[in-house]
Amino acid sequence: MDHYQLMSAIAIARFWTLAMLAYVFLEEERDRLQTQWQRPVTIGEARREIQRRHRRHLLDWLQEQFQSGIEPDSLYELLSAER
Repeated sequence: MDHYQLMSAIAIARFWTLAMLAYVFLEEERDRLQTQWQRPVTIGEARREIQRRHRRHLLDWLQEQFQSGIEPDSLYELLSAER
């Protein structure tokens, strides 16, 4: 059975809207990186660069939290969906 048969028309429209939004975002980032790096950039490279920056920001934020004295359990509660 095709997975589309399990989705409503609204769900399908939302899925493709989100997919196109992600694609446009990556294309804009790819264009920005091509200008910055002065070379052709693939959409995959753009995705990896975004992930690299996000990981770096997360690590910087975690370091700030620990330096400010936050306890690991408090940080876990802050980051987890279990509240």
